[in-house]
Amino acid sequence: MPALLSVSAFLLAASLGTFTYLTLLHRCLKNRIDHEKCYGSLLSSDCTTITTIPPEVYTSEYYALHDRATRRVPRQLLPHQKDTDILTVFLRRNMTAFANFPQAYMLWAISPVEIRPTFQASHISSLNFDKGDLICGIYRVLERSADKVEFGMMHKEVEGRLVVRLWDEDKDVVFASETAMWTRMDEMHRATMPLENPVLRFFHELAAWWLLDSGVKYLVDLDGETDSE
Repeated sequence: MPALLSVSAFLLAASLGTFTYLTLLHRCLKNRIDHEKCYGSLLSSDCTTITTIPPEVYTSEYYALHDRATRRVPRQLLPHQKDTDILTVFLRRNMTAFANFPQAYMLWAISPVEIRPTFQASHISSLNFDKGDLICGIYRVLERSADKVEFGMMHKEVEGRLVVRLWDEDKDVVFASETAMWTRMDEMHRATMPLENPVLRFFHELAAWWLLDSGVKYLVDLDGETDSE
């Protein structure tokens, strides 16, 4: 019995420690990331940069959410490359990192065998994120331009978009990660979107903010290494 109590106490302490760490990390990232979100009817003014959302989604027949996180960095700190190349490097690094997240392991577990190679680092690092490319089982590139990639994603009755883009603002470059999800309204019911769950939303924000913040730092460090060579 004493041994069992010791194990239980250890597991409780470890769980509380992990929860405290994640909460502090979330709070710290929130101070470095600009974040906005909205729920309800999707307004075209909120998603003017996402061009692959079907027009009917902007009507009262659909319930939607839109979540945007941004992180800015002085242009002079980034690699001296075209934006299209910077975005490719950024996405390769972030998608490879995401493939090792618990969320990705769950996606891998439910994916057909023929889809599982899309989680591998060798697959992700070979991509230019052209239209049609598939990453981590559910993220299909629907549109690619020099400064933006739009991914389509589907989860049961919920459809969505993940958009990663960058743009110039004064002497800075702003990196953005956007998520839009929607489901059809019904007189009787509607599907609950994953990000309506407080726990799932917390881990989504934690992952999205950390990837955005650490991805920008990765690019800055990459430029420093290039300059030193």
